[in-house]
Amino acid sequence: MLNEEIPLNSTSFVISISDGKILFNNQAYDKLSFISQGKNNRIKIKNGLKAHTYLGSMEFKANGETILPINTLGLEDYIKGVVPCEMSESYPIEALKAQAVAARNYTLKNIGIKHSKDGYDICDTTHCQVYGGFNEANKKCIKAVDDTKGMVMLYNNKLIASYYSGSDGGYTEDSGNVWHESLPYLKAKPDSFDITPWPHGDKKYSVSEIDSILKSEGYINNDECFIKIDMDSITKFQSGRVNSIDIIYKDNSGQENSKTFNKEKARTFLSLDSSLYNVSYDDTANTYTFSGFGHGHGVGLSQIGARNRAEAGQSFIDILKFYYDGVEIKKMDGLPVDADTPQDTDTPTSQPKINSSKVTPEKPEINKQVTLTLETNNSSTDNLIYKYEVFLDGDFLFSKTNDANTFEFNPKSAGSYNIKVSLYDDSDMKKYDEINVKFDVVRNESYSGKNLKVGMSGKDVSSFQQKLKTMGFYNYDKITGYYGNVTALAVKDFQKSCGVSPTGIIDGNTAIELNNQYMKAVSVSRGEKREIPSITFVGLDHSPIIDGEAQSFCIVSKNTEYVQYRVWACDAETRKWEEITDKYTKPVPANFPFKVDTGKTFKRGTYYFSIWVKKAGNVGVNRNSNGDYDSYYAFNMNSVPKDNSKVNLSGDMIMDKADFKLGETIKVNGIKNDKGGRSPYKYKLHVYDITRNKWINNIDGYDDTVSWKPEAEGQYVIDLWAITDSSQEKYDGFKTKIINVIK
Repeated sequence: MLNEEIPLNSTSFVISISDGKILFNNQAYDKLSFISQGKNNRIKIKNGLKAHTYLGSMEFKANGETILPINTLGLEDYIKGVVPCEMSESYPIEALKAQAVAARNYTLKNIGIKHSKDGYDICDTTHCQVYGGFNEANKKCIKAVDDTKGMVMLYNNKLIASYYSGSDGGYTEDSGNVWHESLPYLKAKPDSFDITPWPHGDKKYSVSEIDSILKSEGYINNDECFIKIDMDSITKFQSGRVNSIDIIYKDNSGQENSKTFNKEKARTFLSLDSSLYNVSYDDTANTYTFSGFGHGHGVGLSQIGARNRAEAGQSFIDILKFYYDGVEIKKMDGLPVDADTPQDTDTPTSQPKINSSKVTPEKPEINKQVTLTLETNNSSTDNLIYKYEVFLDGDFLFSKTNDANTFEFNPKSAGSYNIKVSLYDDSDMKKYDEINVKFDVVRNESYSGKNLKVGMSGKDVSSFQQKLKTMGFYNYDKITGYYGNVTALAVKDFQKSCGVSPTGIIDGNTAIELNNQYMKAVSVSRGEKREIPSITFVGLDHSPIIDGEAQSFCIVSKNTEYVQYRVWACDAETRKWEEITDKYTKPVPANFPFKVDTGKTFKRGTYYFSIWVKKAGNVGVNRNSNGDYDSYYAFNMNSVPKDNSKVNLSGDMIMDKADFKLGETIKVNGIKNDKGGRSPYKYKLHVYDITRNKWINNIDGYDDTVSWKPEAEGQYVIDLWAITDSSQEKYDGFKTKIINVIK
């Protein structure tokens, strides 16, 4: 409806601005309203070459010498215009669902607050959320909004501030480190699904360019002059993001002054992609190079991380609960925009419950279908969904969600299985019931063939060579069918990897184990999602690295099976990448520390490392011009001049032994110096539990000697921090060592 008249479909109008008034049909207006007369009516606005289509009503207001369009529409229709602009129609549906819930929360939290003085609630730019109207071609995005209709996140029964950014660069940020308030559900923690370098590469600025930027942004006056960045002033948060950075400049009297940029300003003062960066200075060219990871503030949900998590099989609830700690996800009905304590609705009159379960066959075997059938009581709730989470020997394998009370899969390994079944209401994801179904899967293979050894040939040898090659143990280019020394070495490596005596002979036990491992590697049946390995820990031998020293590090990954690594290094000065490993390493257990010796020394400067990991014997799910990989981990390392180093920790850690019995106290007496004596530093322990994939923080204070008593058996990384007596830093350097704790 326009001026109490209803135009016909496809009618076009032209409006313009003149003297602060909107001109329409030769009349001047302060505002002009197009009021929607039906839910699916649409208004298309064309401005030059741009055109957007909108649901709801549209009001045009005179705003100085511009026309301000204000779109009024329902919440869910608005979210359908946000999700495809903030993410992409190509993203997995679970990532789009997570974005829909986050956008809905953000909207409800900011209505009537952020732009109330401007006469509307939310703007359509990155200042709030990017909004582009309605496009029916975005079918996945529309479905994501419909599937999560009304769902919001609550903490202590209140709507959360659901901040999100393009990429956290591998580490989410505490909200208090970006803005003013630290919120309990927005904390800093590693995110192995989003170790993404700056999308447009490093940024290099000359001194004159920085001077020009600072003046154009009003940070220094036009009669003042930028001199340098104070490299010693840079401090960082736990995440690696820059907390503060100082510039030195001269005022109009020639006096040198400094200006500090901290928190979010450490990113925006030079329009950098993120504050997760390192700075290097080239005194020859008089230029500064900023190299970093991520895009945006890094608080809350990472859009790249959500995409990668969804591709790895995580649900939108899993994704949201990682990025927003301790939240509940509930569906609201008629939620007032100013409500602090929204309540659940539509509680069923009869609580659904899983009454019984049955696994067939009674004795499941490897590579044969297992069927789990559930019986659920009758209830008034029809829209039930089942979430099936599969665990093998306590380790998570994969999950699947659907509305069927039967679940089928083909086990690839023998062992003790547990299927955790959760029963939800599809409309609001309220959990009604949960059960655990446990059963054992046994090997069904037998081997009746003869032993194979050096000197033999034939089809049996070819078959096992092919399997060893697929598993990554047989590295010869051709399948020869001849059992030579190369094959024998491959067999020994395989036998060592699975705890079989390394004889180099394929006997019955080796053949059965090889068949089992091969079946794991070659396929995943019935659409089950493959568990993508991800690197959870990389520990440098020591830091700082002093000019001319070598370096090594150990890697630990999260996966239930064997993985292979490929390592690359890059000198930040030359920008040339070189491969540290000779293509992929031999298969190793994912959660076992794998040590990489770089085989080179490092001169003064900054170095980048990228570690690729993939499931052993498989082609990686990702690929670039250098090859395939499942996921990667990236980090930086600086090599400093000897006279710049406060501590030198290249020596061995002073300990009695590396293997301890449970109940023993582990004592560390410091680091040996280059003369074999003890270095005169103060020390503190920081321990990483490899077995349980977590850090044990704040163990003891700084002292001459430190100790720790583990409470569980397993493997640990002793991360020894060191400082000088006069140091004011959190630590001046560290040294790592792997230990074993056994019963």
